[in-house]
Amino acid sequence: MFKDLVKEVIIANTYQLKSVGVPGKKTDKIDAYKLAEKLKAEVISGVQQIVLVTIPPKEIRDLRALFVTYRTLRKEIGQTKIRTHSFLKENLIPFTKENIFGKKARIEIRKISIDYLLSFQINLLMDSLEHSEDAFDKLVNGINKAGASFMSEIEILTSMTGISVITAIAVRADVSDVSRFRNSKHFAYYLRSAPRVESSNDKTIIKSTNKAGRKLSITLISQSLNHFRDDNEKLCRF
Repeated sequence: MFKDLVKEVIIANTYQLKSVGVPGKKTDKIDAYKLAEKLKAEVISGVQQIVLVTIPPKEIRDLRALFVTYRTLRKEIGQTKIRTHSFLKENLIPFTKENIFGKKARIEIRKISIDYLLSFQINLLMDSLEHSEDAFDKLVNGINKAGASFMSEIEILTSMTGISVITAIAVRADVSDVSRFRNSKHFAYYLRSAPRVESSNDKTIIKSTNKAGRKLSITLISQSLNHFRDDNEKLCRF
């Protein structure tokens, strides 16, 4: 909001700014002072002291905001289904997870009337579920419209088995610009699909995945693995 009022706005990558978070007394004032010192040293020396966060263009930021809502709604739908199933399970009502939320099953579930409170809660949850699902469908349409400008990238990604349009748009939103990665290993590390590995002589240490990378893409891609496996007879046997 204020970038046009100053010469430059710098957003630091906190995962690569360890010296600011040193042990001891810690307040916003102290942190601000340390950041100012680093920036001063960078200006005077001309040597980069602060690793910057990549700021994507507005259309990518808008897509990312839509996907935050996407994950929130999916979580709400999942929690509502789990709670509904727990009510049925507690009362020994035989609906399996596979057929519990089909159209016919929902009609039967709404008719359950063992007692007033159980019926009231189940119908309340089903109303909430259907409302969330309607909102989710509208959101998916909104994401598809917002991602229409990246059609060439989406076509490339969806040519791979298991990658849906939504997953392709999510990858495009997370990556923003693939040219900012040095190589394929750096790209895989950012996506959290590969851990950091340190090797020396005969010793290899496998470390954690990149916490600074975004979670959305790897979450959706890992779900696509089932489709990729099912499409390949040899992989299914394996």
